[in-house]
Amino acid sequence: MVVLHHGCGGLIGEQGDKDVLLAYAEAAVSVGYIAIIVDSFRPRGIGFDEARATVCSGLQLRGRSRAGDVAASLAYARSLPNAAPDGFVIAGWSHGGWAVMEAMIMDMRTEWPPSLTAPPGEALPPLAGVYLTYPYCGFPSRAPRRGWAAPVATDVVLAEHDAVSDVGRCHQAFERMRESGVPLEVALFEGVTHAFDKSDQTATSVFVYDPDAAATAHARFAGFLEDLSASDEAD
Repeated sequence: MVVLHHGCGGLIGEQGDKDVLLAYAEAAVSVGYIAIIVDSFRPRGIGFDEARATVCSGLQLRGRSRAGDVAASLAYARSLPNAAPDGFVIAGWSHGGWAVMEAMIMDMRTEWPPSLTAPPGEALPPLAGVYLTYPYCGFPSRAPRRGWAAPVATDVVLAEHDAVSDVGRCHQAFERMRESGVPLEVALFEGVTHAFDKSDQTATSVFVYDPDAAATAHARFAGFLEDLSASDEAD
């Protein structure tokens, strides 16, 4: 089972529902996974314009708070009758990647996201993997300074011409991850911008959709999940 966390623009844009995470969910389903797409905005009453103005700018719902959504969505996934006890994968795009990294930093038995009304009382459930696509690593992300609470197989896709996420700070975060024992693979997609896999860009966006790179990213995501399944079966 894989749980997907969207970027700071949310799941609904100017033209209606966005397709970026749906494409990844379909890739996951194609290799036998159940995919859950988490909407962090609609339950909070945050629309597209407000998200761009306040979440993307860091005025509200920063990654550390949104890490509570990661914990809550995993608790929900664990409650499903067909959930494997150790087969969970969490994935995040941009701001969602920031949230996932913040969740992985915390041992939630002693530290928990400020958005939770009570501590979870336990660490995150055992994870099979983590997948990050152009995660936000800039200030005030703590990932460049802190390692992860658990070593989980992780795959990361970065964009060469990313004007949103500081690639240098991301590499600092990767160093902290490796120091804490995280098996990590990082792929730099050359010639693409942040959100290169988002086909429904707004008219004023500086991001450029690249269908070939998007297809490669979808295939990489599916391959990562397949490899995790094969590893589980071998064990």
